Amino acid sequence: MTDPSRWLVSNQEREQVVEFLGQALTDGRLLLDEYGERCARAYAARTRADLDEIVADLPVAYAEPPTDWLPVVPPPYAPAMPAPYPQVPPPDRVSAVFGDETRRGRWVVPPVVEARAIFGECRVELQDALFQQPYLVLDVLAICGRVHVVVPPGADVRMSGFTVVGERQCRLRHDPIPGAPFVEVRAYALFGGISVRSPSRWWQWRRGR
Repeated sequence: MTDPSRWLVSNQEREQVVEFLGQALTDGRLLLDEYGERCARAYAARTRADLDEIVADLPVAYAEPPTDWLPVVPPPYAPAMPAPYPQVPPPDRVSAVFGDETRRGRWVVPPVVEARAIFGECRVELQDALFQQPYLVLDVLAICGRVHVVVPPGADVRMSGFTVVGERQCRLRHDPIPGAPFVEVRAYALFGGISVRSPSRWWQWRRGR
């Protein structure tokens, strides 16, 4: 097969388009309902032509990054060049597209976690997780779906974002405890719901609290 437009796309390519659409929304090029509809199409896309059609009327091609930021490889005899910025771990993604997805247990939490529910239900449970640092950015998007987040006891939670024909809830049964993680929830819901809550009383009883 020589026609690139008929190549099957990967999850990474779908995420590229969703990130590009988010920038177009921020720039005011897309309305919120257009953004939600295109995100749903991106996650359901099968071929490169499907993705090209989604971004055809936007001015910058998502798959053509500017060449001026590409790293220049020094010749073998040149001394090693230090990186201008520290390496940032990539975000961890928990995506539920026309289905269910859950992340729970003793998993290592990176500095940034992205949760996506597109016509599905996504759960991110942090009460047993191992935090790499005390600050977590949780980027949440719910389009015709629901995202449930369980934070550790004593976590300081701040929620921002917006909701269109949906709901966002933050129900905590505890006050912030010094030394507990700080969780910044950036929540965006379009015809969907996002909830943030404390662990169940059964979990606290099991932990001896």
